[in-house]
Amino acid sequence: LLAQTLTPLALAAAGYALRFTAIKSRLAALGAGLAYRLLIAPALLTILLIALGKPGSPLAHVTLLEMAMPPSLGASILAMDHNLEPELAALLIGAGVPLSILTAWGWWTLTGIL
Repeated sequence: LLAQTLTPLALAAAGYALRFTAIKSRLAALGAGLAYRLLIAPALLTILLIALGKPGSPLAHVTLLEMAMPPSLGASILAMDHNLEPELAALLIGAGVPLSILTAWGWWTLTGIL
């Protein structure tokens, strides 16, 4: 029962550290982090899947969906805990989760076409 509280507590911690006013000062780092996590890494995986000849397989769909997920909440909590750019970590989660809904759908659709 105690373990069931982990996800809500982690989300609350990330939400508590989220400051939308910090977006302007961290725009370049935020853009780079989200571009890598939501666009570049899935694109590299798609190229690898095409090279292996499995772009439309169930394995490709699952792997690409996992690759297109937003930045890790656990990694962000660790970064915040060790004072490693806590505002940026919170912004990556806060902006990455809603954006990943669109990008994951886009990558899923793309692998279905290939």
